[in-house]
Formats: sequence, C-alpha cells, structure tokens
Amino acid sequence: MGVNGCNENRPLTDETKLRQWVQDTLDLIEVANGPADSTWGAKRAAMGHPKPFDLKYIGLGNEEIYPEFFTNFPEFASPIRAEYPNIEILSNAGQSSQGSWFDRMWQFARDQKADLVDEHYYNDPSWFLADHHRYYTYDRGGPHVFVGEYASKGNTYWNALTEASYLTGIERNSDVVELASYAPLLSNVDYVNWTARRTPATSTGGTSAAGTTPSRPSRRRRTATPATW
Repeated sequence: MGVNGCNENRPLTDETKLRQWVQDTLDLIEVANGPADSTWGAKRAAMGHPKPFDLKYIGLGNEEIYPEFFTNFPEFASPIRAEYPNIEILSNAGQSSQGSWFDRMWQFARDQKADLVDEHYYNDPSWFLADHHRYYTYDRGGPHVFVGEYASKGNTYWNALTEASYLTGIERNSDVVELASYAPLLSNVDYVNWTARRTPATSTGGTSAAGTTPSRPSRRRRTATPATW
C-alpha cells in the first residue's frame, strides 16, 4: 500500500514505484492461487506445492494513520477486483476502537465497497466487559468485520474472563463479524515487550497463557493468524 501506521512515516507517493507495488501484489496472489503452469504459480509448484492455496482474502493496509491511504487503496483494489473477483478485499479502521479517524476509515471502506474492515484494539479489561454489545448496532448491509487484533491489557485470569465475555458478543453477531484473531499469538519469554500474549514460547516450545482458554469454545468459527507476533 505504500503507507502503514506501524512505525512507518514515509508514505509512498511516487507513481512509478506504486505501480510496481501493485504488480507485486498481483504477483503475490498468483503465487498463491495461480495454476502450476502460470509464471508465479510455477514457482510455487517448484517449491513443492503444485496445488493452489485458494487464497480467499487480502488485506490492503494495516492500522493506517496517513491520508495517502485514501489515494493508494483504490490503486490496489481495482486491479485485484478485475483479475481476481472472487477474492475478498479488506480495508482497515486504524489503530483504535472508536473516534473520528475510526469513523472516517469505516466510511471510506463503505465508499470503496470493501468486503471487510480490519479492526485492531487493545483496551482495558473493563472495556471488554462493558462493550460486548458492540456489534449489535453494526450495519448488516455494509462491509463485514475482521477483528484482526484484540486483547485486554494484561495477562491475568480477569483479563481472560473479560475477553471471554466479549467473545460471546462476537459469537452472537457472527453474521457481521466474519473473522477474529487474538494478538499477539506468540511471545518470546526472554523478550516480552507487551503483556497481552496468548502463547509464551522459547525456541523449543511454548505454554498457554491465561488468555488461551476463552477462545477454545469459539474455534468452530473461522479464525485467522494474527499479524502481530
């Protein structure tokens, strides 16, 4: 996309470079879904996987905070839709669960007819306990939701309980919340830079943290691998 709210402050505005990024994205999709005799599908086959992966979703952007996103998004979305009409395109809602930028990002996703909007939020346990009705009022006629990153701040059984309460709201609104994933999934036990984590791990194995338990009853729903590690 050429813009990213995560530690990147140099939005891409060069049209030549942007076209190359768009082509790289189309090539990436061909690696995943192209037939084994296509240019990039052949490379996948040569690596031992001749059968296409059947990629169903692609996210454009991540926690965006720069206005250049609004210019770049359609430059990617239009050719993807033209070449791969069956792939669902995700926009995103920025870095928080509410606010004027969140609202603007959602309206942009509606205007662009995105299939889903990727929401990321890390809030206090009290927010998760009080806000489990969040998705009851979402527009069923607009884009669906991918809760791409969520966690309460902390790593205790109280955090786990409030997240479990919140997940019941996601379950009850599965007609609009299509995907959800806790983040971060993994953390290095020797380098922990934030307390919310699902699986503390070393190079040889891992163990479950408190937050692992609430998601188990929800595994019948579709899940996705978190983007944050």
